[in-house]
Amino acid sequence: MMPTRNLVRMVIANTVRSPRHFVLSAFGIVIGISAFVFLIGLASGVSEVIGKIFPIEQVEVRAPHASLLGKDISKKLDDSVVKLIKQRPEVAEALPRMNLVFPASGYGTFEGQELKFEVGGFADGIDPSFLAGDPKIGKLFKDWEAVEKTGRQKCTPPSRFDYVDDVPAAPKGGAGSAAGAGSAAGSGSAAGSGSAAGAGSAAGSGSGTGTGTGSDAGTDAGSDAGTVAAAGSDAGAGSDAGAVAAAAIDAGAPDAAVVAAGSGSGAGKGSAAPGKGSGAVAAAGSGSGSAVAAAPPKRRKTKAHSLADNPCADPSLYYCDEGDHTCHHRVPVILSPTMIEFYNTQFAPSHSLPQIGELEQFVAERGGFGQMSFEIGLGDTMVAGSNDIIDPSRRRRIQAVVAGISPKALPIGMTMPLEYIRTWNQEFVGDDAAKQYSKIIVTLSNKSRLTIFEQWIIDNGLRLEDSLAGSFATAIFVITMLFFLVSFLIVTISAINIAHNFFMQVSDRRREIGVLRAVGATRTDVRLIVLGEAALIGIIAGAIGVAVAIGAASGVDYLFVHYAPRFPFKPDTLFEFKWWIITGAMAFSTTFCVLGGFLPARKASLLEPAQALAAQ
Repeated sequence: MMPTRNLVRMVIANTVRSPRHFVLSAFGIVIGISAFVFLIGLASGVSEVIGKIFPIEQVEVRAPHASLLGKDISKKLDDSVVKLIKQRPEVAEALPRMNLVFPASGYGTFEGQELKFEVGGFADGIDPSFLAGDPKIGKLFKDWEAVEKTGRQKCTPPSRFDYVDDVPAAPKGGAGSAAGAGSAAGSGSAAGSGSAAGAGSAAGSGSGTGTGTGSDAGTDAGSDAGTVAAAGSDAGAGSDAGAVAAAAIDAGAPDAAVVAAGSGSGAGKGSAAPGKGSGAVAAAGSGSGSAVAAAPPKRRKTKAHSLADNPCADPSLYYCDEGDHTCHHRVPVILSPTMIEFYNTQFAPSHSLPQIGELEQFVAERGGFGQMSFEIGLGDTMVAGSNDIIDPSRRRRIQAVVAGISPKALPIGMTMPLEYIRTWNQEFVGDDAAKQYSKIIVTLSNKSRLTIFEQWIIDNGLRLEDSLAGSFATAIFVITMLFFLVSFLIVTISAINIAHNFFMQVSDRRREIGVLRAVGATRTDVRLIVLGEAALIGIIAGAIGVAVAIGAASGVDYLFVHYAPRFPFKPDTLFEFKWWIITGAMAFSTTFCVLGGFLPARKASLLEPAQALAAQ
């Protein structure tokens, strides 16, 4: 038996002394292994991305809707159902969720921009105990109404906005007075009778008709001004008449027009001289005129106050409630990574807003949690007609704060502690809405037991929501198997090629093999030399194949990152080269090379020294 050290040295020397033989044997293996590593790494990377969007190990349990003669007879998801599910051996965790089942809207400011959004239908609640172990979220994600029942600080709710009064410009035509006075000058005849034409001004206010002697006063809250033309005679009694048209702004209806008219009569005195002469006649009468009244001042919002501006001791986390005038802890809200990803890739770029990386750093840079607060109008909505069932007198506003990011949050929407949702559902909808869960998210201990769990769910009158994760997982599995099959075929063909090359090499090296046998090499030694050369080719070719695959993947990633458009959950790499992929590729390559060299090695070991030397 040849010493191991000498055997290894001979294997290495034989392998490197024939570059042509090495290249012909290794080429197919390099191609096959590089394809195997590249394709399996791609499938693994894509599967990882999809797993972030749709957790493959999670399923959603719902109660199917059923009715009889118009009456809802559906099975209800309550605490008893949650308890049964938790007892199943396939279940690692059961997370009940309760939706907010009435209209609600949100309002806040972010980076100086006002944000308005719908909350009803996009919010749910979970038990805070599911996040108690999270060091970043657990300390804030609590039912603070239960924790702080007593000892709340008294406060006065601050104004939400700054206001300014818009004073309208004075109308053209001046302002009139409440009484109308007329003056006339005329010429009289020798008989003591004369005619007079006078011009007067009248002021009427409001709408209505008034009469008087010597003066006329109107009745309204507006003002008007105009001109009057009066005609009188000095036959002992003079009279004048006018019509006033006033367009005013009613204090109750600023856009309405008001018409006012006033009338009156008076006595005029005149003096006459015999013959022709002129006299002066003074007449007091009624005048009419028109004017546009000035509108009352209007209040206009100019600036929204920050929600952190309140009289509470810790305004970053507390707000002054408008109902009981005490300080309440803001409702903690968590968002999902899916929500943040959509914000970063879709909303932020289109509104010139900053992207959110680490939430803690993002909050600290903006002055604390007070800047991540917003209002929720319970019973209010931005959707016209959908809040008719909520009495306006019952609507109220509360405030919330973003407490963190968690995969347990609603994928698109927000999640709060369960008791807040339960209390509000009971307040605005009724007791039944506070007892029923909308769904139960079940995390399986083993994905392979999904079929067993699904059958149990059906037998209990429930159903599993169709999961996109399951569909994607199946598709990825099929694609991975296809990639594996392609790589297997390539490497198998390479192994056949190796066998052919080694058969040729054994024939070319018959004399060398005969000499080895003649100097004492055993059949096992000859077999190990040939198999060792095949194994070494497999190791080197496998390493080259892995390097080629990783290099090709890096090139694809570079093109993908720099030239592919950004989309939600766009990864930095499409590949994930797990340890078992690299190890499996090396073992795959070495094994197939050894299999390819087995028959040539057996043939070489069976050669007799004399026969091998005589053949030369």
